Amino acid sequence: MFLCPLALTVWPIPRCGLAICLSMVSGGAGLTFYGLSETLYISALVLVWWGTGAAVFINYVIALLQENTESRMMGWLITMYSLAFFASSPIGYLQAGPVTSAFGTQVTLLSSGLVSMVLSGAYVVLLKPVRDLQ
Repeated sequence: MFLCPLALTVWPIPRCGLAICLSMVSGGAGLTFYGLSETLYISALVLVWWGTGAAVFINYVIALLQENTESRMMGWLITMYSLAFFASSPIGYLQAGPVTSAFGTQVTLLSSGLVSMVLSGAYVVLLKPVRDLQ
């Protein structure tokens, strides 16, 4: 998470919108593989992969929001983005708590990762305006 933004500064990805969409799919896949992992070394590699995708997502979403927003709307938009981003955490907890209690941690990681991959795969297909952002 620390080195990836520096690398993106030196070697930017040309299609930022597509990179954002694919980083969401990658995040779901990383969560799924992390749930399947049974060794520390594999888990560490998966988390490095996941962190790279998270860094791409976080950095490019903010950059694209700033590049595609009028100056007078910037504060409002970033506030709403932050609100949506942080408000989604309790929703995830609401889902993960009961699933973990009923089925365990591994099932929660696997199911959350698979749902995330399916939803973000749909985003890649359906969100053409985001996918086409440069």
